[in-house]
Amino acid sequence: MYPEIPYDGLTWPITQHAGVISEDVLRGLLEACSLCAGKRVNPTAINAYLVDNGILTANFRADSQQVDAWRDYQQILSELGLIFSTAVSNEVLLTPVSVAFIDGTISFEELLTLQLFKYQYPNGHKTQISPSLRNSFPEGTFNYESVAHMQALNGIQVRPAVLIWTVLMQLYQQGADPSVSVDEMQRYLVRATKNSDARACTAAIVASRAGTFSYEPLARARRNMQDWMKLLGATPLFNLANNRLCLSTYSVDNIDELWDMCQTLSNPETFWMPIGTTYKWDWFAYYGNIDLSISLIPNVETISDQNTTQRQLDLGEDDAQLPAGRNVNLQPFSEIQHSDVSGNRRRIVSEYDYRKSQKGRNLHDSMVNLIAQRCVANGASVFSDPRTVDLCARYSGYEYLIEVKSITPSNFIARLRYAIGQVHQYNYLLPHTYSENRRLVLAFTAEIPDDSWSISFVTEYMSMDLLTLHASNLKVCSNQELSHRLFA
Repeated sequence: MYPEIPYDGLTWPITQHAGVISEDVLRGLLEACSLCAGKRVNPTAINAYLVDNGILTANFRADSQQVDAWRDYQQILSELGLIFSTAVSNEVLLTPVSVAFIDGTISFEELLTLQLFKYQYPNGHKTQISPSLRNSFPEGTFNYESVAHMQALNGIQVRPAVLIWTVLMQLYQQGADPSVSVDEMQRYLVRATKNSDARACTAAIVASRAGTFSYEPLARARRNMQDWMKLLGATPLFNLANNRLCLSTYSVDNIDELWDMCQTLSNPETFWMPIGTTYKWDWFAYYGNIDLSISLIPNVETISDQNTTQRQLDLGEDDAQLPAGRNVNLQPFSEIQHSDVSGNRRRIVSEYDYRKSQKGRNLHDSMVNLIAQRCVANGASVFSDPRTVDLCARYSGYEYLIEVKSITPSNFIARLRYAIGQVHQYNYLLPHTYSENRRLVLAFTAEIPDDSWSISFVTEYMSMDLLTLHASNLKVCSNQELSHRLFA
């Protein structure tokens, strides 16, 4: 119970390279990854790209006598769930959230906010047991498989960004200074093992400022608290001022909505837990998804043409140019080659080629391929019309019209409305051969929370099927058993 800690060495480890993270660095690292995406890592080619394009310094290493910027900085990508860790996969595999960022579907600020607010302990990337941590236990008593298992077995379920925002919000509502220093984070915040400890954290900080008492700082936590402060200060929800982390104006203006978001993310049922032998892989599949639970993120881009830009955000470049009255011309489906998925055909883990990508299309096309492969594997005939219908599957006397949309938390509602109208128009334009046995299907390239109103709206009110991503796999929401058999 707060402020007691379950073991010595409790801290919130995250990348030690927080100081170099910027939009240019993340984009440059991902561009470098595209040189061997879906293949084994080629450090020589990646290092040359990073150095030649001025993305990162050479980091010449005395031990190898070689440039090795990739060795030093690739951890940034796996830490933020943008690639599967090279310790998990020998191939460079980009996750859906990183593809959306490169495609321009989500901004740098939105990416950072999504990934930092979803970041949690236990953590499938932070699993290595250091000798100092092992030695901090009485001899012969350390019997954990990994740090992730140790945290899970000790009841740790905390999302630091959510906890920090909640504490600052409570300080603000109490009329106290809504900011924290590294010292306060090291003494009070890091002691929390659950997000429900936020109120006790707040009370401890207020009391310590009044001089009532002071907890001892957790010795190993200071560097990690500095890293968290730097990263959160780069999001729209926080500011850095005078070496303190503060609530931003945006947070204050939207405090009620952000509170609801943080409450959802504090629910223990929303946490990933290490289960089975593939838990490391499962972590990146979970963490690399776009999560619509984190639903209130500002659009901080400069908009020169409000109407045009909003139309592109809501509909996407691929849909905005469709002329009215176009006929549907279905042809046998051919896999979209510029955005293939990996050898594991049941997941969206992309062989992303940045140089060949069409803006906003790569994640969309990966989802199209995944659904088509699933349908073919289950015995369906699959068709498409690149100019209109994404997919049409014929299976057991039924025809399924499938419309795929790339979405983010900020454009989901607009794209949902648009997709419904779009698929109904295609239903109207197609021949009536299957009109009585035709199912309309919406597919979204993100994970929609199980309690979202949108699921029952689509499946019950609209009597349609819904496909989403869950840990990079296809999730089926439908009232029809046949639909589950087709897409399972």
